[in-house]
Amino acid sequence: WEADLGDEAGNVTPLVAGDQVIASASDPLLVQALDAATGAVRWTVDDVWFTEPPVVVGDTVVIETGVQVTALALADGSVRWETPLDDLTLWSGLVPAGDLLVAGTSEGKVAAFEAATGAIRFVTPVPRGDLTVWGVAVVGGTAIAVDDDDSLTGVSLADGSVAWALNAHARFPPSVAALGPDAAVWLDTGELLVLDPATGAERRRLRDGSGAMLTLPRGDTSLLVVAGGGALRALAPDGTQAWSTSLPVDAQGIAAAGDVLAVTDFEGNVAAYRLR
Repeated sequence: WEADLGDEAGNVTPLVAGDQVIASASDPLLVQALDAATGAVRWTVDDVWFTEPPVVVGDTVVIETGVQVTALALADGSVRWETPLDDLTLWSGLVPAGDLLVAGTSEGKVAAFEAATGAIRFVTPVPRGDLTVWGVAVVGGTAIAVDDDDSLTGVSLADGSVAWALNAHARFPPSVAALGPDAAVWLDTGELLVLDPATGAERRRLRDGSGAMLTLPRGDTSLLVVAGGGALRALAPDGTQAWSTSLPVDAQGIAAAGDVLAVTDFEGNVAAYRLR
């Protein structure tokens, strides 16, 4: 099936939520829920849009436009709550963190919202000043922000305080993911910096990082899948390689659903793998 969203819907990654696809366009401004099997429109909400992928919280999809965060009911698109951002501009996209949603701003801040109500829990400036926060990842009880100066800031989710700051020379665009209980950060050197998310202390460095990484839960543990350099590698929490296979595309993004893992490139190619 095909669905016409309007005249301008580029640079938008739709979200699959159950049996629906949540999509958006900027001309006209809208968010639509499409039947995943047929493409039929379930509901449409005007004057709202997204470019960063939304977040599903229970029976609600939460989207951000940069200057506002809006929660819509998945069943019918009705507005559950709205939070205008008078003095903030979200930049990094929303990241789930327990009962919070966390994002970086273009003013050098990390903001946290209550997922159930949209209330702002905290807004924390990064120590290096008014810099754009390009990426935020949540590992354990810490939100790790990567700013425009390629530096890292660890923000405690418990109270919004700055736990640590590190001039790490992270590579742009930033890529941070969980490696077991630790955080893995892609560096300018091409390495992965593995650090303690609570303190920022370096644990080790691993070879061959990538901008396309995905933490993959597997039973009682998890693997960090790294796509790049012609290979798809899975790392165990101790940094050892669990498995590796060839990768025929130049990785841009990586995603998993069920027992399938897919890697995309900038030319519209997809390499898919069966997880066993």
